Amino acid sequence: MTGFPDIPLITWEDEVVGQAQLSVVRKLGLPARAARVFLVNDNEVLLQKRGAGVDHDGVEDCSAEGWVDIEDTSDSGEPGDYSAAGARESGEELGLTIVKHDLVEVAHYLFHTANTNPPEWTKLFVVEYLPDRHGDVRHNDEVAGTQWIGIGDAHQWARSAPQDFEPGAPLALDYLAKSM
Repeated sequence: MTGFPDIPLITWEDEVVGQAQLSVVRKLGLPARAARVFLVNDNEVLLQKRGAGVDHDGVEDCSAEGWVDIEDTSDSGEPGDYSAAGARESGEELGLTIVKHDLVEVAHYLFHTANTNPPEWTKLFVVEYLPDRHGDVRHNDEVAGTQWIGIGDAHQWARSAPQDFEPGAPLALDYLAKSM
């Protein structure tokens, strides 16, 4: 991943008040927006292993996730839209054709730990994966691999071995398990 995107500059209440470079937001310790997407099929979820060159490489993560960029716009043209980012990240990381109305929001929360920089206002989405509609999974270089695993098994794995996951993924899997 090269450079830093322009992202929405948000308040601690998740209100957009401007835009800034991700590097600036990190330096100031301000929150940023993240979109996380889980693809589900029957009672399984697609997990990705993060590739070399991204934060937390080599660990498991949601099917797709990333920062909400300022160019991710809502249907009404508002910048910094979570669902637009979720659809974009699914296309970039997994090669899928996901549109905003495919995304079902299951959680909106602030993820903030001592090691999280920046703190993340997160919207978590679920997509019922339909290969004929969304296409075959073809990951890019940000993703080292993918695997389908039972939702309960993934949730238990993240709870028992959180070090195997990107820091925000265990909480996202908690929300996914509660929503199913």
